[in-house]
Amino acid sequence: GEKDEDFDKAPKVTNKKNEILEGENEKHGGKRTGSSGNDKNSALLPNGKAPIHLEFVSFGFKYGVPSRAKGGWSHSHPLPPSDCRDLPRAPHTVAKLSGLSYQVKRVLLKTHQSECGDDSDVESPGNTGHNPLQARANEIAREGLGVLEDAISAGYGHASPLEMTIHIGSEYGRHRSVVLSEVAATALRSLLRKNENGRIKQPVSVGTRHRDVDNAHRDEEAFGMDLKREAQASKKKKEQEERAMYRTSW
Repeated sequence: GEKDEDFDKAPKVTNKKNEILEGENEKHGGKRTGSSGNDKNSALLPNGKAPIHLEFVSFGFKYGVPSRAKGGWSHSHPLPPSDCRDLPRAPHTVAKLSGLSYQVKRVLLKTHQSECGDDSDVESPGNTGHNPLQARANEIAREGLGVLEDAISAGYGHASPLEMTIHIGSEYGRHRSVVLSEVAATALRSLLRKNENGRIKQPVSVGTRHRDVDNAHRDEEAFGMDLKREAQASKKKKEQEERAMYRTSW
């Protein structure tokens, strides 16, 4: 369940722990990540340095919606849980890995244009292409920016610190919700670095946590075994049809 060292695809690292240089995600141990920015108008600070912290938390509906997400609206929990079970699942070829793996992220973020192997558009938070997960992440990031602005307008900041949580759920909390949380966090950090028109007037930090990624999953579906069987059956059927066509051609 440890986060793949290539997940954020940073070009440079400072040590064996792959602490990513400024402008990219920083590892803070466990399953939490954060980042900072040095742009002149940036409203982004590292975890623990900002009066307002927003955390994206992935979970699996199979194991229940987080209790805090059921408590109704508050500035601490400003949005209802986001359900990403409608997004394409991780294929069986990588499903044994968790969503913290770069291989899973790479596959789930492929657009139609990159199916042939061109991944140039995978790492751009602003480029939705035809990929539904990236588009959803950008949408959640924009919503996150909106609720941050509302909270700051309500008086939260240095005088009144605030911890905010946005929950994102998939079936088991292993693949889609994990990648979506990470990509949404990256997209929100990008928006906070830019901070167009000084929209966010208090420093903010952004992190992620993955509640169920390391659960003792017992269902085969959590590891894509059902998809593997479907792929094998489809391959077998195709081979039978090809043999039948070959016999009739003679």
